[in-house]
Amino acid sequence: MSRARAVVRRGAARALPPGSPGRGYASVALDTYREGRNALRRLSDSVAVLHDDGRRPPDLATWQARTRVGPDELTRMEQTAATSANPTQVHVFVVADRGPTARSVRSLEQQVWPRTAHRVGPLSEVPAWTDTLPSDAMCVVLRAGDTIDRDVTFRVADELWSDPALHLVTWDDDVDGERDPRFAPPTWAPELLLSTNPAGRSFAVRVDRLRAAGGFDPSSADPWWDLLLRLDPEPHRVAHLDGAPGHVVDRRRAAAASMLPAVGAALAGRGWPATAVARDGHVRLRWDLPEWPRASVVVPTRHNRPLLESLVPTLRGTDYPDWELVVIDNGGRSDERQDYYDHLLDGLDARVIWWDEPFNYGTVNNHAVAQTDGDVVVLLNDDTQSRSADWLT
Repeated sequence: MSRARAVVRRGAARALPPGSPGRGYASVALDTYREGRNALRRLSDSVAVLHDDGRRPPDLATWQARTRVGPDELTRMEQTAATSANPTQVHVFVVADRGPTARSVRSLEQQVWPRTAHRVGPLSEVPAWTDTLPSDAMCVVLRAGDTIDRDVTFRVADELWSDPALHLVTWDDDVDGERDPRFAPPTWAPELLLSTNPAGRSFAVRVDRLRAAGGFDPSSADPWWDLLLRLDPEPHRVAHLDGAPGHVVDRRRAAAASMLPAVGAALAGRGWPATAVARDGHVRLRWDLPEWPRASVVVPTRHNRPLLESLVPTLRGTDYPDWELVVIDNGGRSDERQDYYDHLLDGLDARVIWWDEPFNYGTVNNHAVAQTDGDVVVLLNDDTQSRSADWLT
């Protein structure tokens, strides 16, 4: 048993002493729910494999039907919630900003988890609202029109009950009425956070961690991203809910330049030698390292000359100080083809490896990587092109 689970069980033991009726009901309900949930998902996966035959990926509707919580599981959740000893509260603030507020409120009133509460108000009231919440509660801030499936607050509370050390719970979402799901990383990526907000508005944060990070700042161009940057949780402090149970009214994205101060502060807090810059509508990092690691760029190809002749010229302007190009060709070696490469790669720190075995993308790349001397390896398809000189930097 993990230390976190041991702490939870000790707390439950104090609240529900061994032998008490409440303790028995809670224990049976929780075990039954979790076993049923796991069995249902295993069965769903098995049926999906038989249905799709493993030869093609499922379409979006099939995937969502497969991963979202169904009526039977919702019933089990309701039964579990009715007797659960889990004290976790989930508080949701709906920002009234010309969107359909009633839609958001309806989705919150239908939550399975009974310890769910909500409030509606302007964005400026969020900081004062969070000051009134219990420090061990989870809080969510949605825009008017954003909704969550009925199971979300139950699953958030269950994640914190299973691991009280969590700081953040994220979930996948889609734009309501459109087919464009956004999938937050199943494993939290601190580096990705410096260039984009991977969770959007679809996350719950523990109140005491929000306060420690300085709170929710309504004046920020993107208060949600700004909060995550200051929170900067370690990956093991983040849990993720799959199945796209969130439905947002839009994906408002702040101008990249407006988020540079927040990203710059996050870089300074981490002690990373980089500067945040706005480029092509996105936040990018410009690194200032005392010594640049050598990079090996590996390009597998079946001797596709049109693609190679589009790719290689774009790499010539690369301004990275120490890099090599390694082409691994599976098209068959000949003197004429070697001469072709001698001309194409002239002036570059480049070489060609000939691969005579049947083509397998992973095997080919592994063979090439084993013969590189770089500290960093970049795997690049032959059908790509560099868009700027600092692409590798």
